[in-house]
Amino acid sequence: MNPSTAPTPPLSALHQALDACQTYAPTYDGLYSNHLPMALHAAWQLGADAQRLQAQLAHDTPELQPLPELSAAQPLDDWREGLGQAQAYAALRASLQQKIAQEGPDAVLRQCLVPLLGSAHSTAFHGLIRTAHAWESAHLGELASALAAWACDWAPLPQGQTPQQSMPLQAWWAAVCAELGEFQAEQNMIQTRMEAATQAPLYQGLAEAAQAQGSLAQLCQALQGRSLTLYVQTGNFTVLHLLTATRALRVLLPWVEASAALDAHLQAVWLRSALAALMASGVARARPLPEAPSPLPDWPVLRAAALAQYDEHTLKLVHCGWQEDARQSDPRWRQAAALRLWGEARCAPPPLDDLDHIHVQVRDRAQAERWYAQALGLTADAQLLHWAPNGGPLTLRNASGQIKLALFEHAAPTPGATVALRVSPTAYAQWRARLQATPGLAVEEEDHGLSQSLYFQDPDGNAYEITCYGRTA
Repeated sequence: MNPSTAPTPPLSALHQALDACQTYAPTYDGLYSNHLPMALHAAWQLGADAQRLQAQLAHDTPELQPLPELSAAQPLDDWREGLGQAQAYAALRASLQQKIAQEGPDAVLRQCLVPLLGSAHSTAFHGLIRTAHAWESAHLGELASALAAWACDWAPLPQGQTPQQSMPLQAWWAAVCAELGEFQAEQNMIQTRMEAATQAPLYQGLAEAAQAQGSLAQLCQALQGRSLTLYVQTGNFTVLHLLTATRALRVLLPWVEASAALDAHLQAVWLRSALAALMASGVARARPLPEAPSPLPDWPVLRAAALAQYDEHTLKLVHCGWQEDARQSDPRWRQAAALRLWGEARCAPPPLDDLDHIHVQVRDRAQAERWYAQALGLTADAQLLHWAPNGGPLTLRNASGQIKLALFEHAAPTPGATVALRVSPTAYAQWRARLQATPGLAVEEEDHGLSQSLYFQDPDGNAYEITCYGRTA
C-alpha cells in the first residue's frame, strides 16, 4: 500500500499527544534519548488513533525526566550561544520558539540546519531524526524542542588524516566493511562508541578518504542504499540508526541552503558520521544478503504489527521503510521491517558473551552457603547481596568471579538448574526480538535494576536466562 493512500487519523490527535511531550527533557538518566515524540509521529503516520497515541504516552513517560523550569526559561541573545551546552536546553528551546513565532518555521529551519548538520551524529543521530519527525508533524513547539535537543548536544566529529589518494564511494564502503570488527569498543552507548571510534587508526585512515558525490542529496541516497543492505544482512541496532538518519536527512534536505564548498563540507561530515557509526556497530563481517522470505508481508501487515507494540525503534524503522519504499520501491525495505519485527531464522544469532550464573534451589540457604564455602570455596558476592532478601537469590562466586551460583530457597527444591547467559546491552535487544519472534516460545522479561533478564525454556523444560548488565539503548 502506498503511504499516500493509507488512512491517517486527524492531525489534532497527534498534536494533542505532542503537547503532552513538551515538558520532558531530551534525555533521561543522563544518557538515553527521549524517543517519545519521534515514536508518536511515526505511529500516527502508520495509522495510530488517539487512543493508541495516548497508550504510547502512558508507556513511555514514566521513565522520562520532567523539566518544570521550561516555562520560566529566558531566550538567548543568539541561539548559537547554546551549541554544545548540555545545560542550555531550556534556554535554547525558548530562543527557538521565539524565533519560530517571529520569523516562521521555514526560515528558522533554513537558518539552523547547516550549522547543526556539522554534528549530524549527535546523540546517535537522534537530533537529526527528531527534527525530521518534528517538521513532518507540523507541531511548532516540537520543532523548537527537536532543534534545541540537537543543538545542546552539538559536538562535531574530528577530521581524520589527509589521504594520499581518495577513493570512489563504492571502494571506500568496501574498504570500511572489510575492516568491520577490527575496532571493538567497551562502551554501552552508541554515541560513546562512535566517539571512541574516532581515536582508532581505521577512522584516522578512512575518515577523509572517500570522494565527494555530486551533491549531499546524492551521497544521502547512496549511503541509504548501502545501509539498507547492511541492516538486512545483520539486523544491527547501530546500523538501524544510520539507516533512519538517512531518511531524516532526505526529508530535511530541501531546507539546506549550501554553496558548492559548503555542500562538500557537509558530505565530509556525513562520511565521518557514517564511518564512526559503522565502526561502533560491532558488526564483525557482513554476511551475504539473505534470501527474502517468500512471500514478504505487505505494508498493512507490517504497519499493524508495529502498532501492536511500543518499541520506539521498531516504530521508527517500519515508518522509515514504509515511506521510503513508497518513493522508490525496493523489497529490502519490507525485509528490513520484517527482520526488526519478527527476526529471521536465517539470521546469525546475536553473540553470547559468557556463562553468567546458574540457578540452584536449596532447602536452607544459610546451610547451603556454608556447604558451598567449605566444599567448593564459593563465597557470597558482596556486590549482589542486595538481591538476597525477600526471596531473591544469594549469589556465590569463586575467587576470580568467573563461576557464580544463584541460590534460591525453596521448601521443596526441584533438581535441575536455570542457566544464565550474559550478553551486551546491544545484543540483549537483539535477543529479545529474536526470542519473541520464535514460534511457541514463552518469554518473560524482568528488570532487576542492575541488570535486565529474559527467561524461557527449551522444548524439554530446561530453563534459560539471557541477562545483561546496564541499560539497553
